[in-house]
Amino acid sequence: KNPGGGLLVGTDGGLDLVRNDQFLPVPQFAGLRQEKIWSILADQDGTLWLGTRGGGLIRLRAGQITRFTGREGLLSTSIFEILDDAKGNLWLSSPTGISSVLRAELESTPKGAGMLHAVPYGKADGMLTSQMTGGVQPAGARTDAGELWFPSLKGAVRIDPSALPLRNPMPVVIEKVVVDDRPMPHGIKIVAPPGQGKLEIDYTSCNLAGPERLRFQYR
Repeated sequence: KNPGGGLLVGTDGGLDLVRNDQFLPVPQFAGLRQEKIWSILADQDGTLWLGTRGGGLIRLRAGQITRFTGREGLLSTSIFEILDDAKGNLWLSSPTGISSVLRAELESTPKGAGMLHAVPYGKADGMLTSQMTGGVQPAGARTDAGELWFPSLKGAVRIDPSALPLRNPMPVVIEKVVVDDRPMPHGIKIVAPPGQGKLEIDYTSCNLAGPERLRFQYR
């Protein structure tokens, strides 16, 4: 439903507004005609969150289109469903699993590479498969108790956001620094002399709960 009235319809040809059994032209939707829209989440302030097939997550606010893709940190550019857990997160289901993204990062962080910290959920969290489905809409729902339900290829997935443990960033350990093929001595402070042409830094992080979901960011 559209907060301003009518029904929002997403298709392979963009976004439409239906009111009184008529398709109404909306100038703000003109820039979405090339989008294949699978899911829609409407905020009370008129902001629309759109999940697309291959085009990532789109925010439409006051006629301005902002796109979030894998470049910004999403796990997939195809999004079956978008749910708000009312706790500051948007939950996205996709062909590669379920992930949560902080609304604060989507709203206030400057758009750029790696600006989102999407938290993935899959087989390591008890799901039978990480492959979700979205052939029938809606491809997910939130109950009055706050539980989130998503369909997967191996049955329904139930997530209770209030029962999930807090995931703190894992500390990164520098294992070895090599300058021009010569290992540097270990110490609190490592200084590489000037004029060297090759620098290698070996690092890791220990996460026994789900090592396959570890992601590193560096520059």
